[in-house]
Amino acid sequence: MQAALLILLSGVILLAFRDYRRQRGDRSAPWLVAAYLTNGVALALLALEQTPHPRLTIVLGNVLLLAFPGLACRALSEATGQPRSRAWITLLALDVVTVAAFSFFTFVHPSWMLRSWAAGIVTAAMYGWLILLVLRSEEEVIQPAVKTMAWLFALHIAVNAARLIVWRYTGTQLWFSGMNILTIGGVALCPAWMDSLRKHESMERTAMSDPLTGLYNRRALDAVGVSELRLATAAGQPSSALMLDVDNFKEINDTQGHGAGDAALRAISGILRSVCPISMRIGGDEFLALLPGADEHAAGIVESQVRMALAALALQTPWGEPYILTVSIGSATLRGATTTLPNLMHASDVLLYQEKQARAMRGNHGSDSWLTRQDRQSVITSAH
Repeated sequence: MQAALLILLSGVILLAFRDYRRQRGDRSAPWLVAAYLTNGVALALLALEQTPHPRLTIVLGNVLLLAFPGLACRALSEATGQPRSRAWITLLALDVVTVAAFSFFTFVHPSWMLRSWAAGIVTAAMYGWLILLVLRSEEEVIQPAVKTMAWLFALHIAVNAARLIVWRYTGTQLWFSGMNILTIGGVALCPAWMDSLRKHESMERTAMSDPLTGLYNRRALDAVGVSELRLATAAGQPSSALMLDVDNFKEINDTQGHGAGDAALRAISGILRSVCPISMRIGGDEFLALLPGADEHAAGIVESQVRMALAALALQTPWGEPYILTVSIGSATLRGATTTLPNLMHASDVLLYQEKQARAMRGNHGSDSWLTRQDRQSVITSAH
């Protein structure tokens, strides 16, 4: 019955992970199927009471049974996003050596103590390696499934140890054998759980991302921004925000086309992403860089980095004329109980408006929203 369940489970895994393999491009599923299929065949062989070659059946059954850690190692290294290694080959080699020792102490020089405890210790070491393997995964989103898998492997080790002790003194192991099926069967569900966690995280990220720039959107602003500001305020730290607006962005769209406008927005978003992890596209050509825990000096450094990166952009019009983008930036810093997201956005927006007015009064840009390369230095000077 247990053998049939494991063989059936291998087929279920193959079908369930068909789409998973296509999406992620790894080959963890076939290896996991092989692990469960060999385990099922092993139990079927060991359950045979009469065979033409009983010793061969026992040896082959044990080889297939202990092949599970090696095959699972190969599968789980890919399923958890870790680099491939040759550890699985080492585990398979250890499988052969362990069964050879088991056969020697069973058929050549019978010794229940040496046969059982040597096999038990090696098996525990093999499953212990699987625990270390899955716990090395650094992918945060799949950690619930990873930790559950580690606990199941640990339970499997404990069940095997208890099985050996009970078998030694009572001669029965049926109940513990059933527990092994439960632990190994539970492990089979964990990769599917990982896939579900990844899909959920991907949908969350899509729901909170601006499709054009990949930055956070307004929904993420309320979810992520508010939380980060509260943490900074609770720690007694100030927080800052930079509100950015592309100068004369409508003219870029009207004269250069929306493709040029989209390229400009993506260029700005790339700069913001590189200097501020919490960057958002508020709407249109407006951006917000949130800096929890940053004072005026730190905000000034980020502002300078943005302006310098923008000045260094090498952009071209559809007809090959080089130009640069300019932006107006409002930088605000708040402290204490007034440090809320609405207050920071309002303060930075007011300063942004003031900079736009000052630029207009200085007449830095004339009627154009893009400047040729010979005007680059004058733009950098006026921005500071």
